[in-house]
Amino acid sequence: MKVWCLAILVLLPLSLFQISYGNAYEEKQILLKALKIKGDIQRGALIYEEACVACHYENAVGDPAGTFPQLAGQHENVIIKQMAEIAGGFRVNLTMLPYSTTKALVSSTEDLFKHPLTSTQVLADIAAYLASLPISINTTKGPGKILDKGKKLFESRCSKCHGVNGKGKAVASIPALAGQNYNYLMRQIDVYNKGSRKKANPVMLRLMKGLKKVELGPVMDYLSRMK
Repeated sequence: MKVWCLAILVLLPLSLFQISYGNAYEEKQILLKALKIKGDIQRGALIYEEACVACHYENAVGDPAGTFPQLAGQHENVIIKQMAEIAGGFRVNLTMLPYSTTKALVSSTEDLFKHPLTSTQVLADIAAYLASLPISINTTKGPGKILDKGKKLFESRCSKCHGVNGKGKAVASIPALAGQNYNYLMRQIDVYNKGSRKKANPVMLRLMKGLKKVELGPVMDYLSRMK
């Protein structure tokens, strides 16, 4: 999709996309069916190059500024569920929305394959490809100060869900955070603290409550350096 198209789409209100692409709940349920489909890694690589690489970069390492996260090594069900949430309007992300709907996913493959794919298959293929990639440690890091404090806070508040290695839990759809872009992680603190993450995970909200950005910074720095 051309850059100018993205610019126009991002400016349009969320409600217009929901009107254009049908019932939000149905959008979500359709894409969640991808959880039961086996994804094709090779096909997913082609789709990624066509529809995702411009923002998430080669090998899905994300952009240095932290606008777009590293997706390499992320669990398949995490990718699928996040896309379904965005497409259904349950997670507000106007940048990703134009690429997340069932119609957009199908359109992204029209010129790639002889036989058209369903939106659920496209999503399953992308997720399979991303999960197959190694997590890169060549992402933006923080200042590298008081990492010991960041480690302690991570182990006491975060490791129970995200694992001591920061790799998350696929079965529970808990995302991997190890090696994630520091700038992206810091942006997410603002998202949670400002309450702009629609239907945010209540566990995350409770754990982050009372913690200031200056306290969480070392945690995000520590995570960005995990292998």
